[in-house]
Amino acid sequence: MKDGIYICQGVHVPDEKAHHPDAFHVEKSLELPPEPKRIFVISPPWGEWRPHDTDREVPEYQLRAGDDYPLALSIMRGWGGVYHWHTVYNMTIIRAANITAEGWRLLRAHERAHCRGFAHGEGTRETNDAFDRAVNLRA
Repeated sequence: MKDGIYICQGVHVPDEKAHHPDAFHVEKSLELPPEPKRIFVISPPWGEWRPHDTDREVPEYQLRAGDDYPLALSIMRGWGGVYHWHTVYNMTIIRAANITAEGWRLLRAHERAHCRGFAHGEGTRETNDAFDRAVNLRA
């Protein structure tokens, strides 16, 4: 992150069984709390990149992790037509970045777009909050 701009490191992986390597790193190294901070209900439009969350309920977790963990990460699990996403926010980095309320809203919208199945550059900026990799955390 530089000057309040977060660059999402998500990658387009066509194989639905593949995971971003950071997802394994975070999930192996940190235990998620038993209860999420909140559950966000997603709704259309849906992206083409990945399946959207099947039950449309995406748990959001806030963790305190070190600088070597991603600032935010949306992780998909499940196969065979049933898919569940969850989002993890690294509050250590977020608090150090002094993000604004609008920056926090933009970051959440970006990660939720991934949970709706959108990749960077897919669709339009009006339909996909993750269209751009960059998120201005001090907007």
